[in-house]
Amino acid sequence: MNIVYVGLSGFPFGYAAISRQKLICQGLQRAGASVSIVCSRAVFRDSRMKSRLGEFEGLSYRYVVNPKRSDSFIIRNLLRLSEPWRELICLYKMNRQKKISHLLVSHNNEMMKSIWYFLVSKLIRSKVVFSLVELYEPGYAKSFTAKLNHFFFLRVGLRFYDAFLPISGFIADFFKDVPRPSLLVPIMVDFERVSSVSSSAESIVPRFVFCGAAGYPNTIQFCIQSFELMKHPRAELYIVAGGSDSEVNWVKDLIHQSPKSDRIKHSMNLSEEDLFKLYKSSSALLIPLFNTVKDRARFPHKLGEYLATGRPVISTDGGEIAGYLENGKQGLFAESGNVNQFASCMDYVIENPKEAERIGLEGQIICKSQFSHINLGLLLYDFLKNRCG
Repeated sequence: MNIVYVGLSGFPFGYAAISRQKLICQGLQRAGASVSIVCSRAVFRDSRMKSRLGEFEGLSYRYVVNPKRSDSFIIRNLLRLSEPWRELICLYKMNRQKKISHLLVSHNNEMMKSIWYFLVSKLIRSKVVFSLVELYEPGYAKSFTAKLNHFFFLRVGLRFYDAFLPISGFIADFFKDVPRPSLLVPIMVDFERVSSVSSSAESIVPRFVFCGAAGYPNTIQFCIQSFELMKHPRAELYIVAGGSDSEVNWVKDLIHQSPKSDRIKHSMNLSEEDLFKLYKSSSALLIPLFNTVKDRARFPHKLGEYLATGRPVISTDGGEIAGYLENGKQGLFAESGNVNQFASCMDYVIENPKEAERIGLEGQIICKSQFSHINLGLLLYDFLKNRCG
């Protein structure tokens, strides 16, 4: 099989979407597929990407435009108009050189992109498969065009694909009547990569870590409020959150306003090694979710990294996580939205260190068996070959 992954730009740098893209491709490659990544947009403000073509960690990639974002508003918009056609020409040429069997597609549930990639797949005569990782609230869309997109995508969007890959059982159930083959592909983690990072000494002071995008303000606020309610005054909270300038400033303001601001630390843009070391030095890792359609549907990428470290994970009882981890056995769960219960879970970790250690190690076992990108890559390879070939 010759698979090309399209729809995202930013490879190999970025947050959850790019990390998932990389792990899917590496898993498929380990299973025996030929995999390439095509990026259609210029997204970098600096010159970190020196070439439009290259290889990163064994994966071939190409940008159809210069990866560095132009400073000119006019040039940026002219390029934006040409990007789909440049991508089409690139895929057409790649297909001429070596037949593309499957297009793997990721985007934010956009109806027009679904139609576009359907047409591209017909032109190059390949199968087109959608990686579906989010489902939005019915009222999330504010503008008329966003509402229109939401309306049509939920009803007919997936019919433009030959198959789809829901990340959670909630999404799989929501679209169970769509007459297309599907394979549930949960979060993925490179277990060996996380394990290979040596542990720094565990912090003498109890340390709790949240890592996520600054664009999730309610989640960060929930972590801070729970931390403020803890009984143990010496504990520290580390928030690793990056994003736009306005989002990061909001996080910093939130920390500054906290009565425990002197025990809350914020960082961003940590190297992967430093991030994993921070995880491994923590008392527990935090990942609260809420009882919303979006949070019940999504499956946070960070959970895989959290579990792979062997540290205990504290979350809430909503969402996909509770389907894999049992409260008190492989994780600790509070009622969704209940900051008092969440704070009690954090206190429990400090008061019961041996039990917390056991919970972390049990969670690590689940991670290795359920979320390994190698195992999931084999399942996906078999699915694409036998049910979407």
